[in-house]
Amino acid sequence: MAGAWVAEVYSAIDSDLWSGLAVFASIVEAGSFAQAATRLGLPASALSHAMRSVETKLGVRLLGRTTRSLSPTCASRQTHDARPW
Repeated sequence: MAGAWVAEVYSAIDSDLWSGLAVFASIVEAGSFAQAATRLGLPASALSHAMRSVETKLGVRLLGRTTRSLSPTCASRQTHDARPW
């Protein structure tokens, strides 16, 4: 029965959020938007837009970023470490 409940929860989460979480994982693993963009074959601006969307939907800041640095927040580290993929 637990499997059915999990499937319902996963299906309730929109695909844009899942895609954004995958982008988030790529950025954290790469250490920068630019390196993640290169690995994914996407413009860095698309990754930035995806991250803003995920952070808005979740209501939490996942990445502290400036023009020169990227740092995971506490919520970011917990989300990344707990990812199911």
